[in-house]
Amino acid sequence: MPTLTVGNLSPQLYERLARRASAARRSVSEEAKQILADSLGVSAQAADSYRLPELIPSVEMSPPCDLPLSGPARPVTFQRVAPPLPDALLIDE
Repeated sequence: MPTLTVGNLSPQLYERLARRASAARRSVSEEAKQILADSLGVSAQAADSYRLPELIPSVEMSPPCDLPLSGPARPVTFQRVAPPLPDALLIDE
């Protein structure tokens, strides 16, 4: 897939592009591709025909296991104990 790099953009131009992308809920690079496709008369679908499938689903899915329910936190208690020392009679040398 070809790559296009555009350098030396003025801060004002980049800021306008970023605002336009945000309004369209797209990334800056996706918005730049959309502008190029519109100006060249290429349909947006044809311009994005090479896109990878969506890896992060946009709908909520049930987890495959039970997750803890949200609620008030419960205190956890523990006791500090000395680690057991190895038994000299059980160590094979």
